[in-house]
Amino acid sequence: MVKLTQDQIARRRELVEKFRQGLLTIQEAEELRQLLELEKQEVSESGDLMLLFGIILLLGLVIDYLGGKNIDSLKKSIDEFVWGEKKRKKKRLYI
Repeated sequence: MVKLTQDQIARRRELVEKFRQGLLTIQEAEELRQLLELEKQEVSESGDLMLLFGIILLLGLVIDYLGGKNIDSLKKSIDEFVWGEKKRKKKRLYI
């Protein structure tokens, strides 16, 4: 069974925050991808499907980033799906 160390968890958190801010280098993105792969393996063995889904989603965003996709759309995707900050217009109910 794979178990992330406290240092690896702290580093992953740091890299995710840099990714969210759009400041991640290609080398750091690759490091984040490797950490997420390890975490995905750990979570899949534990059976937590919601956490596994979140890790796979973030992993896909990092892989997309490494592929050279548009950083603005990636940042928007991260905000919407990972952090739950989708910016929507409020619908008003008129009576």
